[in-house]
Amino acid sequence: MTDNSGCQSQITVCPDKSDLAIQAAKHFVQNAVKAVAAKGQCYVALSGGSTPKLLYKELCKPEISQLIPWAQIHFFVSDERCVPESSDESNFGNAKRLLFDLVPVNQANLHPCLDPGKDPARSASALETLIKKTVPLNGDGLPSFDLIWLGMGPDGHTASLFPDTLALQEKVRLVKENFVPKVEASRITFTYKLINQAKTVIFLVSGSDKAQVLSEILSAKKNYPAADVCPIDGELVWLLDKEAASQLSASSCQQK
Repeated sequence: MTDNSGCQSQITVCPDKSDLAIQAAKHFVQNAVKAVAAKGQCYVALSGGSTPKLLYKELCKPEISQLIPWAQIHFFVSDERCVPESSDESNFGNAKRLLFDLVPVNQANLHPCLDPGKDPARSASALETLIKKTVPLNGDGLPSFDLIWLGMGPDGHTASLFPDTLALQEKVRLVKENFVPKVEASRITFTYKLINQAKTVIFLVSGSDKAQVLSEILSAKKNYPAADVCPIDGELVWLLDKEAASQLSASSCQQK
């Protein structure tokens, strides 16, 4: 289907969160294996929130983990809170505790935001520089991740691109510090300019509190930050549980 950005989307609805994690793990394996086969490395950006934690648990299962070329995957996060990595609020910290510490990753390929608790602007700039040096460039000279995972909040935000914040208008930077009045704090976030260079972007969305906004995004009724995610030369996938998809029309969904 085509959403309100004119972007072609693949939508899969899963019966529950458990199956959502299973389907997400399958996508992870497929994309990682494909990228490593093509160029020897894979470049992934993980998302924050609660739903990815179910994915991490699935990826750690021996029968899944053994299929993944962990040592050839570079890991980033698509946004970060300005807290120490030891905090439960740290997206990279959670990924480390729930995934990286439990599978055979190459420690040199783990790329957290730098000094996120000290200076958001400096951290965003440093992360952008690191991405430009690490992630392969596409034909337009911009870094192109193999896979970017995103979530979506009940207000339609994704990464730390919140409604009515300055980062939504950013046209030059790839990573940007973004003050979010809703939480009264600055966060570090990938911008659309970076997200939309990815080969594959996957939204992982669960919960009935997302249903109304998701319906408006995918039926072109209203614009939200998540609606402006549209890979220029890549694939956009929405993986949803039944609750999140409860207000979508049957014709707009690929039922699992």
